[in-house]
Amino acid sequence: MKKYLVAAASVAAVVSAASAANATLVEFTDPPFPQVVSTVFADGTFSYGLSGTQDDGFIELGLNMAANAYGQNGEYISFNAPVTLNSLKIAPCTFCGLPASLYTVNLYNAASVLIGSQSITGSSTEETLTFDTANVSKVEFDFVGGHPSSIPGDSRSVAWYLVRDISYTLGGGGVPEPAVWALMIGGFGMAGVALRRRKAAQA
Repeated sequence: MKKYLVAAASVAAVVSAASAANATLVEFTDPPFPQVVSTVFADGTFSYGLSGTQDDGFIELGLNMAANAYGQNGEYISFNAPVTLNSLKIAPCTFCGLPASLYTVNLYNAASVLIGSQSITGSSTEETLTFDTANVSKVEFDFVGGHPSSIPGDSRSVAWYLVRDISYTLGGGGVPEPAVWALMIGGFGMAGVALRRRKAAQA
């Protein structure tokens, strides 16, 4: 029995390692002047201009890091095809302005159905949110309890946050890639051999 459990654990470890090896990070770019926010990346697009009054969106602070420009609520990342959203890091941007009371990351599928959600409080330091959720087409960032904008004539409630290391795996529809299939088959073969040996020993 022990050998069987070890073999089964090996299968799980192989599949997990294969998924991690195929993971990609969302890349934010510094766009040409006068645009200030990122709009596209290799596998999708970023929201921008949601406020209708400010150049809101995601301001690149590093290849894999950004802040929500002008503290706009509801910014999102859309993928060209469903992915598995592995994890991301998020934190209130305290040096950008007053934080919200709650920040929430919502995951939606292609039919705009909510399939995952996690939150952090405004008093949190940076937190890693692990999802490992398949069939994700959109990642939306919402907050509760923002503060009045300091921009004259801007009636929005605003709050800034930082996001980075948004990790995803292509082919998030739940169908393993050929290399993953090969590893899975090999792992199950190991489990089968262990089980046969156990039966032979009992005989």
